[in-house]
Amino acid sequence: MLIGIGLNVNQTEFDEEIQDIASSIKTEFNINIEREELIAEFCNQFEIYCKQKGIIQ
Repeated sequence: MLIGIGLNVNQTEFDEEIQDIASSIKTEFNINIEREELIAEFCNQFEIYCKQKGIIQ
């Protein structure tokens, strides 16, 4: 199985064809996020979720 997720983290400029619909964490919350910290926390929470659902042990 392969899972893919795309997140715009600190991006503030987007290609013209998507600039009206695209956003990012920085744009929405006016904060800078360390991408390494974000992915580490996401993985930790995803592991907890999978264990709770019995997907992994």
